[in-house]
Amino acid sequence: MMKERKYSARSAIYTLPETYAKSRAGSIDATITLVDTMALINKLDKRGREIILRKYFYGYTTAEIAAWLGVTYKTAEGAITRALNFIDSIYAWQMRHDEQRNI
Repeated sequence: MMKERKYSARSAIYTLPETYAKSRAGSIDATITLVDTMALINKLDKRGREIILRKYFYGYTTAEIAAWLGVTYKTAEGAITRALNFIDSIYAWQMRHDEQRNI
């Protein structure tokens, strides 16, 4: 028996380029996922948005992000993790809020 895969904000972010390509090819589901994911990313501050998009959309390495930010590799790793954690917390809050409203 296969486990049902649950949508997560991180999985949507990790697959941004593929989702974008499917959306451009006409997939309505991919377009909806892309819009929802970008709405979450847009809740980050400017630096967080740029970090996430550079990492998961444009494919920059953590070392390249560190150089761009002018920080150490470890500091860049922390910034990426904090941005992902923030997105996770916003998504979890939205899911709880929607469940309470019975949406």
